[in-house]
Amino acid sequence: MNSLRLPLFPLSLVLFPGTTVPLHLFEPRYRQLLKDVEAGDRRFGIICPARVNGENEVPAGQVGCIAEVVDVETLPDEPAQLAWSIAAMIDLDLDARQRLLGERLPSARLATIDGVLRNALPDLELRAAMHKPA
Repeated sequence: MNSLRLPLFPLSLVLFPGTTVPLHLFEPRYRQLLKDVEAGDRRFGIICPARVNGENEVPAGQVGCIAEVVDVETLPDEPAQLAWSIAAMIDLDLDARQRLLGERLPSARLATIDGVLRNALPDLELRAAMHKPA
């Protein structure tokens, strides 16, 4: 029996055979995975993890798909600057701003900002609805 070993990329998406999906990789571990994949035969596995007790896990026997890197474009580190730009425009108290400034990972900064925006969204939608002409 031939065994095929591929780097495994757990993503919250399902890739169907023969389709393409653009990926924007900014976390260091995923950037390293891309380097490893490029150094090999450019193939890797994508599998959608399941939530188990609040954590992402890949259950045994989970069906995934083999993907191939066909094009790579290196972009500037958008998430880092994006987080700072959004944080400068939204209403955050000084303690929250200081915690955000101390956060080292762009993904964690964006997750914090996402939480703030999601909490503010219902109020903003209500305000917008109240300002609509009858």
